[in-house]
Amino acid sequence: MNIGKLCQRNVVTVREYEDLTQAAQLMREKHVGYLVVVEPNPANDTLRPVGVLTDRDIVVSVVGRDINPRELRVGDVMTRRP
Repeated sequence: MNIGKLCQRNVVTVREYEDLTQAAQLMREKHVGYLVVVEPNPANDTLRPVGVLTDRDIVVSVVGRDINPRELRVGDVMTRRP
């Protein structure tokens, strides 16, 4: 089997400053459990990845610790340099 047939080509991105609940809703809408966190790269007017946010990050870091997700941003929970 060709790996190209299995991989997800349309990457869903989010910014560090976005609300964590909005990121979780985006995961639900797009049917993904993994978002690439990006920031602008002013050198060439593109976006560069700075980390990832997974559904597991949210469960372990927020739900598992009984923290209110509405008080957090993506940058508070994301994994940097995965």
